[in-house]
Amino acid sequence: MRKILLFIICIALLALPVSALSAISSATGETVVKSDGSCQVTLTVALRLDGSSSGLVFPLPENARNITVNGVSAKSSVASGTRNVDLENYIAGGSGTLTLRYTLDDLVSENEKGKLILTVPLLSGFSLPIESLEFTIVLPDATDKKPLFTSTYYQETADPMLTYRVEGDTIIGASKQCLQDRETLTMTMEVSKEMFPNALSRRWSLDTVDLVMICIGVLAVLYWLAAMRCRAFPRIRTATAPSGMNAGEISCRLTGQGMDLTL
Repeated sequence: MRKILLFIICIALLALPVSALSAISSATGETVVKSDGSCQVTLTVALRLDGSSSGLVFPLPENARNITVNGVSAKSSVASGTRNVDLENYIAGGSGTLTLRYTLDDLVSENEKGKLILTVPLLSGFSLPIESLEFTIVLPDATDKKPLFTSTYYQETADPMLTYRVEGDTIIGASKQCLQDRETLTMTMEVSKEMFPNALSRRWSLDTVDLVMICIGVLAVLYWLAAMRCRAFPRIRTATAPSGMNAGEISCRLTGQGMDLTL
């Protein structure tokens, strides 16, 4: 009896530090995909820390924009192909719930067979494990295609760690196990051109960077024309008659008429 009691106490002591480790206890994501190939993402995470939050960042796809944390514009930096959102100022007391919102563009691409493929990144490799994940992906229209999920540790298919279903235009999923640290999760699915009629043509539109570069180029050409170009030598006209010709013969040569005696 004493050995059994000692064994139970040892098991309890081993379990206590594990429950206090830093992790995301739950994460809930909602992705609304638009017909132009962009999407709006809302991700709510319950974070538990066993130490300081100094230097803590949440990785998002590199092209994420309009990023807010709890409704406030967030600082971010790009490194190693991800955009890292600074969470240091949003965590107090070792835990907290954060709501991240951001926008992604150009989620639709065309493969070598001419078919459209929708790619939605759900996780980009957070440094801590995620104990529970739930997500929904809302498409512009209903689909009968099957999504494919891949991750860092499941390169071909992440079905062993997920459960999901498709209901009309909505894909609903959840994790069946704790996701490891640095875990990524991406959904890809074949979609129709009717669902995304302008997704590819939209990419050829000019953005702010393109307009700035064009303006700088025009200004450079104007400056070159005004200050740096070598100007042509001006033509010098003279009233002196050519050699061997007097003034009275000029009209004869030009008009083929007789000499102007008065001249």
